[in-house]
Amino acid sequence: MKNLVLFLFLSCGLMFASAGVKPQYQSGTILSVHDYEAPSNTGFENPTDAPLQTQAYIYDIGIQLGCNVYGLRYLSAIDYLPSVFSPDHTVSVLPQKHFMYVTLPGGREVNLEIHSNRKLKNASCTNDN
Repeated sequence: MKNLVLFLFLSCGLMFASAGVKPQYQSGTILSVHDYEAPSNTGFENPTDAPLQTQAYIYDIGIQLGCNVYGLRYLSAIDYLPSVFSPDHTVSVLPQKHFMYVTLPGGREVNLEIHSNRKLKNASCTNDN
């Protein structure tokens, strides 16, 4: 019985301790911004046979975070790209497994999909690891 009470007490303590941990934002640098070219629906004899295309504005954004360069995708329903997404601009980012949160002016965050990740191969990065 004592072991069970001790186990529950420790479990609750760990749960509350982990709930207080805030995510760590890092400073990243925008390397590139390009319009995403969606694949066309070729191969149909009659253009009316092709599936309908939704109108979306998609941008591929390259962000360097330490020795890694992430390829991110920004999607918008309107033709608008925030001004922070310009080359050589520094942004505050929170990388996750499949997404990266980028803080915009005014405290707003956008969630960008990570579609590629590569490690830089220069002298400063090879010495770190």
